[in-house]
Amino acid sequence: EFDAETWPKFRRQVASDRSAAFDLDRADRGAFYASGRSLIRWTAGHGLVQRYESFECARAFVYGDANRHLDELALLDPNSIYRIEGAGHFVMNDNPAAFYSLLARLCPCAR
Repeated sequence: EFDAETWPKFRRQVASDRSAAFDLDRADRGAFYASGRSLIRWTAGHGLVQRYESFECARAFVYGDANRHLDELALLDPNSIYRIEGAGHFVMNDNPAAFYSLLARLCPCAR
């Protein structure tokens, strides 16, 4: 299924995305698949949201509006969630002006 459906669909999506940070023509399909499965397995079993929420420092969850469907958003403190319009996973690349403006507001010492 990965070779027949998922890989070709993903390649089409990446080919039309100018901000893609990798070249799938040079990627090893098997390694890409194994890496993806490993990442999903690791994140599903490690309570990442709970770990994030347990941090005793100031925190901000910044995400692109293309990822507004994430179930995890409902689990987070709404006062620490920031959405970047016109962005996907790589908010700093997709909308750098909005991202760095937010970063300056959140971290005044970084100005």
